[in-house]
Amino acid sequence: MNLFSNNNPSVQIPLVLHLATEIPASLSFLLAPRAQLPSASRDATLILRNFGGSLLSTNLLCLGFLFWSGSRSRSRSRSSSSATIGKDHDHGHGHDGRDDGHEDDVLAGLILLSLASYHFWPIWRAWDRMSRSLSSADSKGKDVDVKSNKVLGGPKVHFVVHVVCLVVLVVGGVMNL
Repeated sequence: MNLFSNNNPSVQIPLVLHLATEIPASLSFLLAPRAQLPSASRDATLILRNFGGSLLSTNLLCLGFLFWSGSRSRSRSRSSSSATIGKDHDHGHGHDGRDDGHEDDVLAGLILLSLASYHFWPIWRAWDRMSRSLSSADSKGKDVDVKSNKVLGGPKVHFVVHVVCLVVLVVGGVMNL
């Protein structure tokens, strides 16, 4: 049995990369929101946990899609082939003449592009944090390395990881449209 039902690497790789990036982030926001924002008020902490829950929901969506989409295509093709034995049928094509899996590919592409759009925001946040750190260092004449900037690797790591995620998700999304 294959781990993933969707055997398309242009779908699997971006989803697994998104999961690998966002599972630690979601857990950090859910379980340790003050690591992200040390002086957060109670209301801000609740908002951070809400954000962690939103990230967790995208992770569950990714897991569900990884395990579900290909199995749906296979069961649909099995049922259509057994129901059409001895009858005139469309030889595994949908009503529009495309392969039955095309709808799943388009859905995968749209999901990947949707997830890609999320990654703009952590990139922007990391860029802003790096810019503020540089301007603070320039004004003080030294390198500033604030410990709160080092959550899950700090802004430089966040920037690189999210740019890679964005590119991989966009490429995978476009390949499946």
